[in-house]
Amino acid sequence: MNGCDRWSPSPIHRALFAALLASMLAGSAAAMEADCAPQTKIDAAKINTQIVLVGESHGTKELPAFTAGLVCSLLRAGKSVILAVERNGEEQEGLNRYLDSEGGDSARDALLQGERWQSKYQDGRASQAMLELIESMRALRQAGQRIGVLALGRNENLNVPMTAAERAPLTPEDNILQSRIYDRAMADNLLFASILYRTYVIVALTGHSHTAKGYAQDPEFLPMGYLINQQAPTFIIGFETGGGMAWSAGGGGYKERPIAAGRLYREGTKIDAVVFIDMLTASPSALPRP
Repeated sequence: MNGCDRWSPSPIHRALFAALLASMLAGSAAAMEADCAPQTKIDAAKINTQIVLVGESHGTKELPAFTAGLVCSLLRAGKSVILAVERNGEEQEGLNRYLDSEGGDSARDALLQGERWQSKYQDGRASQAMLELIESMRALRQAGQRIGVLALGRNENLNVPMTAAERAPLTPEDNILQSRIYDRAMADNLLFASILYRTYVIVALTGHSHTAKGYAQDPEFLPMGYLINQQAPTFIIGFETGGGMAWSAGGGGYKERPIAAGRLYREGTKIDAVVFIDMLTASPSALPRP
C-alpha cells in the first residue's frame, strides 16, 4: 500500500459498525428515558403546540395525577417540559430550590412555607395531590430529565402597615377587577416563559374557569387560556367525569364535597381534547386545616 492508498471498509465491516452504533444509541436512549408512568388517555404525539393548558377542578387526586402522566408522556417523546402551576410568584425561588434538592424533610418543610401552602383559604391548589405532583417533577429533575416548575401567579409578598379599617372587605367590582388582573398576569407570565424557554413544552395546570370566556358576574371576563391563545397556539385539555368528590372550602369549612357527573368545563369553551375520568376522589390540603 503506497501513501495514496486508503483503506475502504468492506460490507461486513460497515454492517458491524452500523450494528454497534445502533446498539450504543439505543443504550443511550434507554438510559435517558424518563422513569415515570405515562398517561394513556390521549395521544401525546398529537400535541404540536408549545403551550398545553389542562383545565382542572381543584382538590382531586386524579387530575394532578393525569398531569404528571402527561408530563411523562412528553418527556418520553423527547420533549423538555416546564410544568406551570397556580402558585404565587414569590414561591418561584422555593420551587427552584426544591427541584434541586434531594427532597428530604427539611427541603419539603421549606417548600411548604410558601404563601399558597400556608394560606387560610384552600381550594385544592395546595392539596396533597399537588404536593405529590411537584415531588414527581423533582424526582424527574434529579434523574437527569429536562424539567422545570413555573409559578404562574403574580408576586403578592408586599407587606405594608394597614389598619383593620383599611382592610375593608372587597366589593363585587373589586373582585371582578382582581379576577381580570389575575388571569392577565398568569397569561403574561406563561407567554414570557414560552419566549425565554422556547425549546420547552409548557404544561399549565389551572382551574377550568381559566379556559372559559366570561361568567355570570363578568360576561366580559377574558381568561388566561383565551388570552394566551390569541398570541400563541394553545392545546387545551378538558375533563369529563362520572362524578366523585373534591376537597374545597365552603359552608362548614374545609371538607370533601361532591362533584356531579358530566363535563368540568363550560359549553362553548375551546377544547382540543377531552379526557374522561371515571370517578374523582378528594385530596385534602397538604398542611392540616381547621
